[in-house]
Amino acid sequence: MASITFRNFHSYTNSSSTALLPDDILHKILCSLNLRNRAIASQVCKTWHDIISLCNINDNIINDNVLQAQVSNRTFCAYCCSRIVHRICYHSLYPIVVKFASDNINFEELYLIATVTSLALSPAIFQSRVLLTVLCLKNCKFEDEAFDDIQEMNLLKEIYFVSVQISPINFVKLINNCPSIADLTLINCYNEFGVFPILLPDLNQLKKVHLSGTGIGPIEIKARNLREFHLLRSLAVKLDLSACTKLHVLKIDCEYIPIGFPNDISSAFPCLKSLFLRSCKGLKIFKLSSPELENLALSNMVDLNDAVIVTPNLRSFKIVDMKQVPNSCPIVGSSLMEVEIGFKYVTSISRLVRYLRALGENLGDNLTFSLTTDAATESKLRQQLNQRY
Repeated sequence: MASITFRNFHSYTNSSSTALLPDDILHKILCSLNLRNRAIASQVCKTWHDIISLCNINDNIINDNVLQAQVSNRTFCAYCCSRIVHRICYHSLYPIVVKFASDNINFEELYLIATVTSLALSPAIFQSRVLLTVLCLKNCKFEDEAFDDIQEMNLLKEIYFVSVQISPINFVKLINNCPSIADLTLINCYNEFGVFPILLPDLNQLKKVHLSGTGIGPIEIKARNLREFHLLRSLAVKLDLSACTKLHVLKIDCEYIPIGFPNDISSAFPCLKSLFLRSCKGLKIFKLSSPELENLALSNMVDLNDAVIVTPNLRSFKIVDMKQVPNSCPIVGSSLMEVEIGFKYVTSISRLVRYLRALGENLGDNLTFSLTTDAATESKLRQQLNQRY
């Protein structure tokens, strides 16, 4: 595999050094580079950029050992080797990336991480992806042409869309051609002409769904085997999870409680093992009576006034960033291993004392317990406890 060391990109830009080699020799050298070196070389000068954009993607690039390792562990972008999780890629790779996406090559994982400016994609990128198992797109947008000719991708199991523009109709067509999808993550995805509704059919293999963003519209999930659902949103949204009776993990991190969220959570999700609720304005009372629940976290529940909670097998209980003290506390047993309590600016200290006493009567052995309050609440709480004891 040929390689080139670039010392100073700017010194090459306006020099005649590129003319030292015949065009055919220069073409062979640049086309033999792997994707990472092509990305670097394309920024040397316009001539090199134009040559590289015309290079074919060959098997040597796909089989490069370093590239294979970076793709398989899903830590790096396959095009510029930047970390996917912590930062986006700022390289000007549009011609190269688009060509790579459209070439007739089968491989297992595809990552297109564009700059802040959306990268226009055609549905043609899916046409030859019969072996695709992971699809990750960031800062991309699909053209308006329909997905009618998209091929079924039977092996695709994971989809990660971050800041992707796609019409609801095309999204449904894409999902319907992925019968084996197990993990779906949509972050800040949007529709050019309005809200982006999430309508997921009964996909037998779908186990995890993570949704985040203000552009998300009504959500309806009919996947009966769904095990984990996360929703992060600031505005109110309609949510229908009535078909997801096998749900094990439910995380709702919303400023307002979703429209249609059940008051009796245990009846709606009898298999629930972990529940996390944050903020959820408008949720004043909810019922939870579940022998299956092991982890419960309530955070900044601004309107919560009363919670009927019966969870005998609870192992971790957190109620933090709270201003109101609920009337009821969990009924717990010896399985409880971790308790974290956090109240700020409590108006009724006596109610907090009763709550802590009721909780303390049910605590088991080998327990980790922490209580966090503001200075004023702590002072008043100490005074009441000193008066009583």
